[in-house]
Amino acid sequence: MNSTPQSILSIDDDPLILKVLEDLVTRSGYQSVTTTSTDEALRYALDRKFAVVIADHNMPDMMGADLLHRFAQIQPAASRILITGIKSLDIVTAAVNSGEIFRFVTKPWISAEMMATLHNAVQRYELIETNRSLERTTLDLNQKLSDANARLEKQLRELGVEILEHQFARNSVQWVTG
Repeated sequence: MNSTPQSILSIDDDPLILKVLEDLVTRSGYQSVTTTSTDEALRYALDRKFAVVIADHNMPDMMGADLLHRFAQIQPAASRILITGIKSLDIVTAAVNSGEIFRFVTKPWISAEMMATLHNAVQRYELIETNRSLERTTLDLNQKLSDANARLEKQLRELGVEILEHQFARNSVQWVTG
């Protein structure tokens, strides 16, 4: 869809996990940005667009679900993936409800499944962006159509007056000469 590869931001306090994610992201054909800091991740969110953001749930300074919730406020179209080693249904439910999580992935993950998740997340983002673009185009075209209709109505009114004036003038000439 896009000629330049989409960017994916990964946040985890474990540098080894970040390296694995970076490898997966680049092997999947996307640009990878990584950080161990939630504050830095939020600064990145203000500076550039990301198709996908991946966050570890258990970060030292902010829970991953909270980070993804804040990220969603800055970039609502970005697909959000939460990763964790904890397999608790309560955590999954709370994370999905608070951060509008696209996917919840447990560690360790299977590389092929994570790559498929990344592709699906990017496709979701691109569909949202395409839809937004189409909505803007539709609104613009509807405004142009409305303006054209208003001009046409004005021209028809003016033409109607001219026709009436012409008919009146013809009738007046016929009455005088008649």
